[in-house]
Amino acid sequence: MIAIETILFKANNVYRGAPFDITVDIHNKGALDVDVVNLRIDGLSRAIYTGVVDDRLRAVDGGLRGKDSSYLGEIKDVTWNTIGIENNLPIRKDMRQEVNIEYCYSGSVEAFPEVCVKPLAGSGGIVEGSCDTGRKTFSDGNGGPIAVTSVEEHTARGTSEGTNRITFTMDVENVGSGDIINSGKVNDCKPTPREKIDNTITIREAKLGDQILSCNDGSKGEDGTILRMYNGKGLLRCTLDSIPNDAHYSLPLYIKLDYAYVDNVKKSFTIKEDIYFT
Repeated sequence: MIAIETILFKANNVYRGAPFDITVDIHNKGALDVDVVNLRIDGLSRAIYTGVVDDRLRAVDGGLRGKDSSYLGEIKDVTWNTIGIENNLPIRKDMRQEVNIEYCYSGSVEAFPEVCVKPLAGSGGIVEGSCDTGRKTFSDGNGGPIAVTSVEEHTARGTSEGTNRITFTMDVENVGSGDIINSGKVNDCKPTPREKIDNTITIREAKLGDQILSCNDGSKGEDGTILRMYNGKGLLRCTLDSIPNDAHYSLPLYIKLDYAYVDNVKKSFTIKEDIYFT
């Protein structure tokens, strides 16, 4: 999960004739590394400002390492230099201004929801006091803004004699403060409102132990199976066939999801009136 920690100005008050910089510290608070991070600054009108208005986009060189490879996650700073006030603009009174910085990135999360493998009712192999199937919910995150928040198992007869087919149905949700976007929108970091609502993520891996699950009817994308997300929510269905009917144990699934994300932060400051108007 990426977050902008601070936005730094030389001062909260700026003046014509005294160019200023805007610097942000951006921090990977998630578990895994993030390779691509882009930031876009908006709110600086050409009618008022010079410099950055024609160069709004910044990239974080080398991405950001997560907590799995860097203690507490890596922090880097990004700067928009030498922003000026138009010389021909008379500042007759203080002007309150606000900049909006959007940051877009692609990342991955790993989820380990615990599930129960259990024989069909009435079958042999059920161990008294062992795990039970049913819907389970999870309140902890998965080291990023996307999380598996619930899982439910359904067992049916398998295709082979003496085996079962298990379907795991999982709710996947946006649990961060920003929005999921499609991966193609990370580079320019200009997603439309519609693109923040209707988008997709990728199921990179899904396993129970060393057994690979088949998920969402195998709707394949370039890098894995596609999961559609709408308003930050999606339904992931994964199946495993040929489980022995006398198997009864609990084990965490391993789910790895690739996603793209956008978030933003705002900062206010004041352009002070020209001295000769005071």
